Amino acid sequence: MSSVAPSPPDARLLWTLYGIAALSFATTLTLPYIGEEGIYTITAMEMKARGEYFINTLYGTNHGQPPLLNWLVIALADGLGWEHVLVASRLVAAGATIATGLVLAWLVAALTRGQRFAAFAALVYLTSDALLYHGWLAYTDPLFAFFTFGAIACLWVATTRRSIALAWTAAAAVSCAALTKGQTAYVFYAVAAARAVAPPRAARLSAATRRPRPARRRGWRCTSSGINN
Repeated sequence: MSSVAPSPPDARLLWTLYGIAALSFATTLTLPYIGEEGIYTITAMEMKARGEYFINTLYGTNHGQPPLLNWLVIALADGLGWEHVLVASRLVAAGATIATGLVLAWLVAALTRGQRFAAFAALVYLTSDALLYHGWLAYTDPLFAFFTFGAIACLWVATTRRSIALAWTAAAAVSCAALTKGQTAYVFYAVAAARAVAPPRAARLSAATRRPRPARRRGWRCTSSGINN
């Protein structure tokens, strides 16, 4: 009797699971402060109170952190109420994590043309440590990861599609990443850019095999002339 292997889940089921995982972030919004979350909420409140939106301060001293995260937190806290500033901060982090999974799915679909594999990759990403802990904490890391990975993904697809619009989108995303956490975003982007514009390994090997080898040819000529004499 032949056994029939079970068919893998389709993309619709995988995206349904992704949506359920994304909605589960709602259970984390009202948890008490964890770790250094208070630092980012305090700096956002100070920025709003001082009216200085380009200098990030903590207890009146320069915190040295770029301001983009605070801008987003302030925009949400103005709507939700400043008593919910931690909720606003976690919404920014959770939204960035969910968006990173969507960017990953877009990149995988663009490179492999496999919709099921793209949904699977996004689900694996979201249901990892990002869902359990680091994806919803009110830190700069989720937003920084979203912009940095988004810039790399746009650059990667731009090189395959020869798209100027995606190249400009990548430049804008990496600038937002720098405004979120610092200049290290440009380092990650530069490494990815160097790899993206480099020719594939197969092309390099093919070019190397087609390249003439003068030393070996000269030796063959000498041997031939000796035999003829």
